[in-house]
Formats: sequence, C-alpha cells, structure tokens
Amino acid sequence: MAIVSTRDPYQKLRPAQATPDAELCVCSELSSLLLQPHLTRNPISCATCGLEVPPERVGLPAALADQVAWWQAFHDAFYTLWADSGEFESWARAQLEELESPVNARG
Repeated sequence: MAIVSTRDPYQKLRPAQATPDAELCVCSELSSLLLQPHLTRNPISCATCGLEVPPERVGLPAALADQVAWWQAFHDAFYTLWADSGEFESWARAQLEELESPVNARG
C-alpha cells in the first residue's frame, strides 16, 4: 500500500489570511506573470492587472512553488532591512531597486 502525501504544495505561498477578492486577478487569460511582493506570502502577480494570482491557478509544480516561497522570504529580508530605517536602509533600498542585484536576479 502506497502512502499518499496530502501536503498542500502551495502552503508556503498561502497568506495567513485569505486575500480579499478585490486584490486577486480576474483576467480571463494569464499571458505573463511577475514576482512582485504584495506584503503577503504570495508574490505571484498578473503582468496585465498587477494583482495577486493564486498559485493553484498557475499550476506551479511543488518544487517551483518552494523556490518561489524561498525567494519571497529572501526578498522580505531585504525589505525588512530597508523598512527598519537603520544603518542598512540605504544598502537594502539599493538592493531592492537595482535590477541586477542578487535579490532581483534570483527572482
């Protein structure tokens, strides 16, 4: 008898509270996606409307969903340093703004 995992492959991308419907993409087709933080755990966004796209709508493989969740946490580390307004603020801001920075390149 095989053991079947019931693990939700998108659990790491699920916000603590459900995203309001008004903040979710309702475009009929997803032509392009962006990784764009929304201050939630899911950075997947529609390139057309800019709103959040639930990962199950995209159908990401579990391994890719884990990589997206890892990138979100990595990005949030920079965002937290910038938002702290301490000694790392300028450096973190530069990392978030520079398209070739490690945080953006990995995204």
